[in-house]
Amino acid sequence: MHAFLLALWISSAGHAALLEAWTYSSWINGTSMVGVDGWDTGYATDLWRGYHSSTTGYDYVQPTTDENGGDWGAGLPRDNWFTRGGYSHDDVVIGLPYYTYDDDCVGLVLHQQDAENFYLFFLTGGRDAYGGTSIGSNPVSSEGVYAAIAKIEGGMATVLASSEETYLVEAHVAFAASFDDGVLTFSYWDDADDLGGASPTIYLEAEDPDPLPAGITGMYAYDSGGPSGTETPTYFRTFHVWYVDGDDDGVGDDLDVCEEVYDPKQEDADADGLGDACDDCTDHDGDGYGFPGSGGTCAEDCDDTDPGAYPGAKEIPYDGIDQDCDGEDLVDVDGDGYFARERGGDDCDDNDASINPGAVDDTVDSVDQDCDGVDGNDAPTDDTGPADDTAPTDDTSPTDDSGDGHHGHGSNILPGGGTTCACAGVPARGSAAGLLLGLLLLVWRRRA
Repeated sequence: MHAFLLALWISSAGHAALLEAWTYSSWINGTSMVGVDGWDTGYATDLWRGYHSSTTGYDYVQPTTDENGGDWGAGLPRDNWFTRGGYSHDDVVIGLPYYTYDDDCVGLVLHQQDAENFYLFFLTGGRDAYGGTSIGSNPVSSEGVYAAIAKIEGGMATVLASSEETYLVEAHVAFAASFDDGVLTFSYWDDADDLGGASPTIYLEAEDPDPLPAGITGMYAYDSGGPSGTETPTYFRTFHVWYVDGDDDGVGDDLDVCEEVYDPKQEDADADGLGDACDDCTDHDGDGYGFPGSGGTCAEDCDDTDPGAYPGAKEIPYDGIDQDCDGEDLVDVDGDGYFARERGGDDCDDNDASINPGAVDDTVDSVDQDCDGVDGNDAPTDDTGPADDTAPTDDTSPTDDSGDGHHGHGSNILPGGGTTCACAGVPARGSAAGLLLGLLLLVWRRRA
């Protein structure tokens, strides 16, 4: 981490630590840096060539045009930003030293989405060592001596903060810009060695209530430059990028799962991007209901591995799953107290509460109300009338044994289908001895 970082953040009304994200100083002498390591420009005419100074020993990158004009996004001089793709940042600080012979516009770019949407921090005009100023080209207004924070959105510029101040020409100076949760700052120092010091020469601050999303960063030159050997070259040196660490836990806000809560462990049980230390709802399946026993402000889930199961979910009957978290699967859809046959019960129609094994089925209506497999079998039996036994049993008449016992007439059919038996030992009809014996018995009974 560069030694000036903490002082820089304190001086810019911050209260967070900074962590180095990346730096770049590999400018290749005499070579256009456009297209190298992700660097690109919006003004194709400018080569942004690398330069090595044998005097200072530093490597620089310099814009190679000294032109103005055009609209944002038109690919003309107004689009002469030089940004590095592949490194999107949100809460971030950027800064670098530079040297210029020009008195026009130099600046920094944050949150760039495209050529028409980004933040621009810039200085225009020029100030010499004796305090004299000169008017320079301004990409957003007619002011010639100007420091500003501007928002370029949809190709239109809005100035968020400004002052009538400018930079020192023909000197090694430095500037820095930051974004942290919608608050933007811009600092400038007359001496490059003071970069990040507690007392910047120029300081601006603004708040954007509708901030741009995270984006790429870089530098800017408008009508300020030219190749070496001209009268107005501008040289940008090492480009620094730092993460803002709002909770000072060693993890930059852009990477921190709990940006405002000290959380060096960075645990995130439900992998929702919000760490356990600050997550009001540890919700593994993303249905809005929390893992049982995890606490937080959201209601507990009965199954935090199934996004279709949570309190109040639509219950699917007979699938063996408790979707609505009432403790059981739905097996009695019509609420008549009988389980459906689909789940081992005996309700033959679980969509009709009037049909179940306890219902009365006393009419023939093509509906089996009592689920016994028969329609209408509960009709009462009329037991009040006489049985259909119209032929009275004449027990006083002799048995009709007139037939020959050898021809199947040995038994008589009784009322109701019963039979009387022709018992063995009773003499057959036509036997004299049998008849005599019968008469004697009859006389004896009468006397007795």
